[in-house]
Amino acid sequence: MVWYDASEGLLTIRELMAAVHEEILLGEDLRAMEQALLRASEEDIRFCFILRNGMDHYISPMEMDRRVGSFW
Repeated sequence: MVWYDASEGLLTIRELMAAVHEEILLGEDLRAMEQALLRASEEDIRFCFILRNGMDHYISPMEMDRRVGSFW
């Protein structure tokens, strides 16, 4: 996993938001990520972006053991 400064993530998310401002569902997801990254940036917390396809009940026990931090 690669960890980044939250401020870098905020720049990326905001650029994406500007580009897809008419996509309502995507915009909602981007706003949620923006808020999470904003909080992380304020507290100087690094982040790792993990994109999952599917519900959390499909996560393997090995993956759960490797997770560090929190989600949102």
